[in-house]
Amino acid sequence: MSMTPEEIRAEVERRKQRARDLGIREILWHLEKQLKSYRLWLRDEPQFAARLIYPGIELSDDEARFSIGQSTCQLTYRKGRVSSEDFGGDTFETTRGILTLRVNGESVFECEVSETVQYAHDAPLFSDHVGSIEGFIEGPWVTELPDFMQKVAAQEKLAWKERNAPREAKEAEELRKRFGL
Repeated sequence: MSMTPEEIRAEVERRKQRARDLGIREILWHLEKQLKSYRLWLRDEPQFAARLIYPGIELSDDEARFSIGQSTCQLTYRKGRVSSEDFGGDTFETTRGILTLRVNGESVFECEVSETVQYAHDAPLFSDHVGSIEGFIEGPWVTELPDFMQKVAAQEKLAWKERNAPREAKEAEELRKRFGL
């Protein structure tokens, strides 16, 4: 069955709205930012990174591979053009990019992202924004992704708890002494 251009546009808008309602852009961008921090930990403290990163996540410079359900996923963030503007002594540098999720080799989601650094007088200020949805094919991954994110967050929380345990025990002991407990 052939669709008219109007029907195609209406279906595309419906799918974009579905992706917005599900928060797919925000979930994937949050995951990408976590993965970016993991890459830094791998570089600076590989032993801690091994505990921090959820098992099965494989990282390279600009992509991550992982499994959710029976699917193999690849999340890629490709930086694009950079623009600079000057406003009243502050310089704003904006990098635009594309965030893409592939499931079992098929591109199922793509959106634009922009990251801005404001070089202010005191310190740089960072902000980011998820933009337009450029592609979305719904599948089981849509409901499996939030569950995966909960597991990733739980792994990260556990790793930080273990890392901070000695400091927290020392602080508790100091409090116990100061308050005669």
